[in-house]
Amino acid sequence: MKRALYGLLAALIALPLCVRVGLAQEDPPTPEERYEALEEEAQEIYDAWREAIREAQKAAEEAEEGAAVPAIPMRPDFSALVPKFQAAARDYAGTDDAIPFLVWLAGNAGKDVNAAALRTLLGDHAASEKLADVAWMMRDVIERFGAEEGTALLKKVEADSPVAAVRAWAAFARLADTLEKNEVGSEAYETAKRELDKVMEGVEDDYLLSEVGQVTVVREKFSLGMVAPDISGVDLDGTAFHLSDYKGQVVFVDFWGDW
Repeated sequence: MKRALYGLLAALIALPLCVRVGLAQEDPPTPEERYEALEEEAQEIYDAWREAIREAQKAAEEAEEGAAVPAIPMRPDFSALVPKFQAAARDYAGTDDAIPFLVWLAGNAGKDVNAAALRTLLGDHAASEKLADVAWMMRDVIERFGAEEGTALLKKVEADSPVAAVRAWAAFARLADTLEKNEVGSEAYETAKRELDKVMEGVEDDYLLSEVGQVTVVREKFSLGMVAPDISGVDLDGTAFHLSDYKGQVVFVDFWGDW
Protein backbone atom coordinates (compact mmCIF):
# COMPACT_ATOMS: atom_id res chain seq x y z
CA MET A 1 0.00 0.00 0.00
CA LYS A 2 2.74 2.40 0.99
CA ARG A 3 4.69 1.52 -2.16
CA ALA A 4 1.65 2.34 -4.33
CA LEU A 5 1.12 5.64 -2.50
CA TYR A 6 4.74 6.65 -2.94
CA GLY A 7 4.51 5.78 -6.63
CA LEU A 8 1.45 7.97 -7.04
CA LEU A 9 3.07 10.89 -5.23
CA ALA A 10 6.21 10.53 -7.35
CA ALA A 11 4.13 10.58 -10.51
CA LEU A 12 2.26 13.71 -9.38
CA ILE A 13 5.50 15.48 -8.51
CA ALA A 14 7.23 14.46 -11.73
CA LEU A 15 4.38 15.44 -14.06
CA PRO A 16 4.75 19.23 -13.79
CA LEU A 17 8.52 18.81 -14.13
CA CYS A 18 8.07 16.92 -17.40
CA VAL A 19 5.76 19.63 -18.68
CA ARG A 20 8.27 22.33 -17.76
CA VAL A 21 11.13 20.43 -19.36
CA GLY A 22 9.08 19.93 -22.51
CA LEU A 23 8.28 23.61 -22.73
CA ALA A 24 11.88 24.62 -22.11
CA GLN A 25 13.06 22.39 -24.93
CA GLU A 26 10.91 24.15 -27.56
CA ASP A 27 13.18 26.18 -29.82
CA PRO A 28 12.45 29.93 -29.89
CA PRO A 29 11.99 31.47 -33.33
CA THR A 30 15.13 32.53 -35.13
CA PRO A 31 15.58 36.24 -35.91
CA GLU A 32 14.72 35.46 -39.55
CA GLU A 33 11.52 33.64 -38.56
CA ARG A 34 10.55 36.43 -36.21
CA TYR A 35 11.08 39.03 -38.91
CA GLU A 36 9.13 37.02 -41.50
CA ALA A 37 6.19 36.67 -39.09
CA LEU A 38 6.11 40.43 -38.50
CA GLU A 39 6.42 41.06 -42.23
CA GLU A 40 3.38 38.85 -42.81
CA GLU A 41 1.43 40.96 -40.32
CA ALA A 42 2.60 44.11 -42.09
CA GLN A 43 1.52 42.68 -45.45
CA GLU A 44 -1.94 41.92 -44.08
CA ILE A 45 -2.28 45.52 -42.90
CA TYR A 46 -1.06 46.79 -46.27
CA ASP A 47 -3.49 44.55 -48.16
CA ALA A 48 -6.40 45.72 -46.00
CA TRP A 49 -5.42 49.34 -46.66
CA ARG A 50 -5.29 48.72 -50.42
CA GLU A 51 -8.70 47.06 -50.28
CA ALA A 52 -10.11 50.04 -48.38
CA ILE A 53 -8.80 52.32 -51.13
CA ARG A 54 -10.49 50.21 -53.82
CA GLU A 55 -13.76 50.24 -51.90
CA ALA A 56 -13.55 54.01 -51.43
CA GLN A 57 -12.89 54.51 -55.14
CA LYS A 58 -15.87 52.32 -56.00
CA ALA A 59 -18.07 54.22 -53.54
CA ALA A 60 -16.95 57.53 -55.04
CA GLU A 61 -17.81 56.33 -58.54
CA GLU A 62 -21.25 55.16 -57.45
CA ALA A 63 -22.08 58.11 -55.18
CA GLU A 64 -24.41 60.84 -56.29
CA GLU A 65 -22.77 64.11 -57.25
CA GLY A 66 -21.83 66.11 -54.17
CA ALA A 67 -22.24 63.16 -51.79
CA ALA A 68 -19.54 62.66 -49.14
CA VAL A 69 -17.24 59.66 -49.42
CA PRO A 70 -15.07 58.26 -46.60
CA ALA A 71 -11.50 59.55 -46.37
CA ILE A 72 -8.69 57.02 -46.66
CA PRO A 73 -5.28 57.45 -44.97
CA MET A 74 -2.42 58.16 -47.36
CA ARG A 75 -0.45 55.22 -45.97
CA PRO A 76 -1.15 52.03 -44.00
CA ASP A 77 -1.42 52.30 -40.23
CA PHE A 78 1.43 50.17 -38.89
CA SER A 79 1.26 51.63 -35.37
CA ALA A 80 0.26 48.30 -33.81
CA LEU A 81 3.38 46.65 -35.26
CA VAL A 82 5.90 49.31 -34.25
CA PRO A 83 6.28 48.08 -30.61
CA LYS A 84 6.85 44.52 -31.90
CA PHE A 85 9.64 45.61 -34.24
CA GLN A 86 11.12 47.76 -31.46
CA ALA A 87 11.08 44.82 -29.05
CA ALA A 88 12.89 42.62 -31.57
CA ALA A 89 15.47 45.34 -32.26
CA ARG A 90 16.13 45.58 -28.51
CA ASP A 91 16.40 41.79 -28.15
CA TYR A 92 19.11 41.65 -30.83
CA ALA A 93 20.72 45.01 -30.03
CA GLY A 94 24.35 45.30 -31.07
CA THR A 95 24.17 42.40 -33.54
CA ASP A 96 23.43 42.20 -37.26
CA ASP A 97 20.17 40.44 -36.39
CA ALA A 98 18.78 43.80 -35.22
CA ILE A 99 19.35 45.47 -38.58
CA PRO A 100 16.26 44.22 -40.51
CA PHE A 101 13.99 45.35 -37.67
CA LEU A 102 15.69 48.76 -37.49
CA VAL A 103 15.48 49.16 -41.27
CA TRP A 104 11.75 48.45 -41.15
CA LEU A 105 11.29 51.00 -38.36
CA ALA A 106 13.34 53.59 -40.26
CA GLY A 107 11.06 53.21 -43.25
CA ASN A 108 7.63 52.63 -41.72
CA ALA A 109 7.41 54.07 -38.20
CA GLY A 110 6.49 57.60 -37.18
CA LYS A 111 8.94 60.49 -37.36
CA ASP A 112 10.57 60.15 -33.92
CA VAL A 113 10.80 56.35 -34.02
CA ASN A 114 12.21 56.16 -37.54
CA ALA A 115 14.77 58.83 -36.71
CA ALA A 116 15.86 56.87 -33.63
CA ALA A 117 16.12 53.68 -35.70
CA LEU A 118 18.22 55.40 -38.36
CA ARG A 119 20.47 56.92 -35.70
CA THR A 120 21.03 53.46 -34.22
CA LEU A 121 21.76 51.96 -37.64
CA LEU A 122 24.38 54.57 -38.48
CA GLY A 123 25.84 54.80 -35.00
CA ASP A 124 25.92 51.18 -33.86
CA HIS A 125 26.08 49.28 -37.14
CA ALA A 126 28.33 51.47 -39.31
CA ALA A 127 30.78 48.59 -39.78
CA SER A 128 28.14 46.06 -40.87
CA GLU A 129 27.87 45.01 -44.50
CA LYS A 130 24.11 44.83 -43.96
CA LEU A 131 24.01 48.62 -43.73
CA ALA A 132 23.76 48.49 -47.53
CA ASP A 133 20.05 47.78 -47.01
CA VAL A 134 19.53 51.29 -45.69
CA ALA A 135 22.28 53.23 -47.47
CA TRP A 136 19.81 55.20 -49.60
CA MET A 137 18.17 56.57 -46.43
CA MET A 138 21.34 58.51 -45.64
CA ARG A 139 20.43 61.11 -48.27
CA ASP A 140 18.52 63.25 -45.76
CA VAL A 141 20.50 62.50 -42.58
CA ILE A 142 21.73 66.07 -42.20
CA GLU A 143 18.22 67.42 -42.69
CA ARG A 144 16.90 65.03 -40.03
CA PHE A 145 19.60 65.42 -37.40
CA GLY A 146 21.15 68.80 -38.15
CA ALA A 147 24.56 69.60 -39.58
CA GLU A 148 26.66 68.68 -36.54
CA GLU A 149 25.14 65.31 -35.59
CA GLY A 150 24.30 64.37 -39.17
CA THR A 151 27.83 65.05 -40.41
CA ALA A 152 29.32 63.08 -37.51
CA LEU A 153 27.11 60.06 -38.25
CA LEU A 154 27.97 60.14 -41.96
CA LYS A 155 31.71 60.46 -41.32
CA LYS A 156 31.52 57.47 -38.97
CA VAL A 157 29.96 55.41 -41.76
CA GLU A 158 32.60 56.62 -44.22
CA ALA A 159 35.34 55.58 -41.80
CA ASP A 160 33.87 52.25 -40.65
CA SER A 161 31.91 50.71 -43.52
CA PRO A 162 33.62 47.94 -45.51
CA VAL A 163 31.21 48.50 -48.44
CA ALA A 164 32.29 51.01 -51.11
CA ALA A 165 28.73 51.89 -52.10
CA VAL A 166 27.76 52.58 -48.47
CA ARG A 167 30.78 54.86 -48.02
CA ALA A 168 29.85 56.63 -51.25
CA TRP A 169 26.25 57.16 -50.10
CA ALA A 170 27.52 58.64 -46.83
CA ALA A 171 29.93 60.96 -48.65
CA PHE A 172 27.23 62.05 -51.08
CA ALA A 173 24.78 62.77 -48.25
CA ARG A 174 27.46 64.84 -46.50
CA LEU A 175 28.52 66.79 -49.62
CA ALA A 176 25.19 67.18 -51.42
CA ASP A 177 24.30 70.46 -49.71
CA THR A 178 27.61 72.02 -50.78
CA LEU A 179 27.15 70.80 -54.35
CA GLU A 180 23.57 72.07 -54.55
CA LYS A 181 24.06 75.51 -53.02
CA ASN A 182 27.41 76.66 -54.40
CA GLU A 183 27.94 78.01 -57.89
CA VAL A 184 29.19 75.50 -60.43
CA GLY A 185 32.92 76.08 -60.88
CA SER A 186 33.37 77.73 -57.48
CA GLU A 187 36.16 76.50 -55.20
CA ALA A 188 33.67 75.00 -52.73
CA TYR A 189 31.79 73.18 -55.50
CA GLU A 190 34.91 71.83 -57.19
CA THR A 191 36.48 70.69 -53.92
CA ALA A 192 33.33 68.81 -52.91
CA LYS A 193 33.02 67.27 -56.36
CA ARG A 194 36.62 66.03 -56.36
CA GLU A 195 36.10 64.44 -52.95
CA LEU A 196 32.88 62.76 -54.11
CA ASP A 197 34.40 61.59 -57.40
CA LYS A 198 37.18 59.88 -55.45
CA VAL A 199 34.83 57.78 -53.31
CA MET A 200 32.57 57.06 -56.28
CA GLU A 201 35.35 55.28 -58.21
CA GLY A 202 34.29 51.70 -58.96
CA VAL A 203 30.82 52.10 -57.37
CA GLU A 204 28.07 50.49 -59.45
CA ASP A 205 24.96 51.49 -57.49
CA ASP A 206 22.59 52.73 -60.23
CA TYR A 207 20.35 54.61 -57.81
CA LEU A 208 23.29 56.42 -56.27
CA LEU A 209 24.75 57.24 -59.68
CA SER A 210 21.39 58.70 -60.70
CA GLU A 211 21.16 60.80 -57.51
CA VAL A 212 24.70 62.12 -57.94
CA GLY A 213 23.95 62.90 -61.58
CA GLN A 214 20.92 64.96 -60.60
CA VAL A 215 23.12 67.12 -58.41
CA THR A 216 26.26 67.41 -60.54
CA VAL A 217 25.69 66.50 -64.20
CA VAL A 218 22.30 68.18 -64.45
CA ARG A 219 23.57 71.33 -62.74
CA GLU A 220 26.65 71.52 -64.93
CA LYS A 221 24.75 71.00 -68.18
CA PHE A 222 21.41 72.66 -67.54
CA SER A 223 22.04 75.52 -65.10
CA LEU A 224 21.23 79.10 -66.08
CA GLY A 225 23.80 80.44 -68.48
CA MET A 226 24.88 77.03 -69.74
CA VAL A 227 24.77 76.17 -73.44
CA ALA A 228 21.85 73.82 -74.08
CA PRO A 229 22.64 70.43 -75.61
CA ASP A 230 21.92 70.23 -79.32
CA ILE A 231 18.57 68.43 -79.29
CA SER A 232 17.45 66.88 -82.56
CA GLY A 233 14.04 65.63 -83.61
CA VAL A 234 11.18 65.88 -86.08
CA ASP A 235 8.65 68.71 -85.94
CA LEU A 236 4.88 68.43 -86.45
CA ASP A 237 5.33 68.79 -90.20
CA GLY A 238 7.73 65.85 -90.31
CA THR A 239 10.79 68.03 -90.85
CA ALA A 240 14.00 67.06 -89.07
CA PHE A 241 15.60 69.79 -87.01
CA HIS A 242 18.40 70.57 -84.56
CA LEU A 243 18.08 73.01 -81.69
CA SER A 244 21.23 74.68 -82.97
CA ASP A 245 19.27 75.66 -86.13
CA TYR A 246 17.57 78.29 -84.00
CA LYS A 247 20.68 79.72 -82.38
CA GLY A 248 20.20 83.42 -81.66
CA GLN A 249 16.43 83.11 -81.54
CA VAL A 250 14.09 82.81 -78.57
CA VAL A 251 13.04 79.16 -78.38
CA PHE A 252 10.40 77.64 -76.14
CA VAL A 253 10.97 73.91 -75.62
CA ASP A 254 8.07 71.93 -74.16
CA PHE A 255 8.83 68.37 -73.06
CA TRP A 256 5.76 66.21 -72.47
CA GLY A 257 4.66 62.62 -72.52
CA ASP A 258 1.53 60.50 -72.76
CA TRP A 259 1.47 57.34 -70.62
